[in-house]
Formats: sequence, structure tokens, C-alpha cells
Amino acid sequence: MLPDSFSFLEGKQGTPYSVMMGQEGQQWLHELQEESKETGKNVVWKVVPQTTSPIEAYTSVYENEQKERIFVTVEKFPKEQLDVQLSTPETTKYDAVTISGKKAHYTKNDQFLFSESGQYQELSWLNQDGDQPIMYRVATDSPTVSKEMLLQAARASQQ
Repeated sequence: MLPDSFSFLEGKQGTPYSVMMGQEGQQWLHELQEESKETGKNVVWKVVPQTTSPIEAYTSVYENEQKERIFVTVEKFPKEQLDVQLSTPETTKYDAVTISGKKAHYTKNDQFLFSESGQYQELSWLNQDGDQPIMYRVATDSPTVSKEMLLQAARASQQ
């Protein structure tokens, strides 16, 4: 159970919205940025081949009576070095926060293409299980879920 009447709805392998592109992703991103500049379009896209992720991920979805959702994702990284890069619009807001003594990152994107609300907020932090790196993410696509509610959910998920 998460705070504020959120209860478990479902679980699934993978992450709620993330896309894995492999090393070609940076080149494709550059091409799309150039296309956007040349055409003046704010939204450009490209179909890319699916990449198998070296990261094992599982997401638990929680929902309340108002149909607001919170996603709790656990990503198990390979033990060898891995370079992970994220792309987000310049309008994304960022804050450094602390969760259970760990440095965490809060982002709020109000131009998110994949959710019905156009919004996506996330708290993420890295933890170690022995020599196994694990990334935790607590996120929502519901515009009425606050940063404080995500912080409560993150703390609850660590207990």
C-alpha cells in the first residue's frame, strides 16, 4: 500500500514509458533535432528498431479512487559499467532531493508526448545490493499527484 489510498493495480516487466535505443540513439536524436530546425516542426519522429535492454526492469502500478496512478519501477543494472543517457525537453524542471539518506533526482516534464495528460513526474535514485546497482523510480503521469505525494510513495517503497 502506498499513501493517500493508492493500492496495487498491476505489475509488468519493463518501465512505464521509457524507450531503449542503444548506442545509435544519440545519432538519431541529433538527426531529429536537425529535422525539427529545418522544418520548423516542434514534433518530429522516426521509427527505430527495437533494442534488447541489458537492464532488467519491473514496474508496479498503483491507483487511487480518482484513477491517479503512481508507477514504482525497480531496474537491475548489469554489474559491468553501463552508460545510461536520458533525453528530455529543456522545459523539464529538476530538483535534487534526498530519499532515505540517498541523493535522488526529481524531474517534472509538462510536455510529455506519451501520457494523456502530457505530464510526467519522476523521482529516481541509485542503490546497491551488494555489488548489484539498482535504480529505483517512483513516477506519475497524473497532473494532480504532487511532488510530496511522490516523496511519500518513495519512502514507503523503501520500507
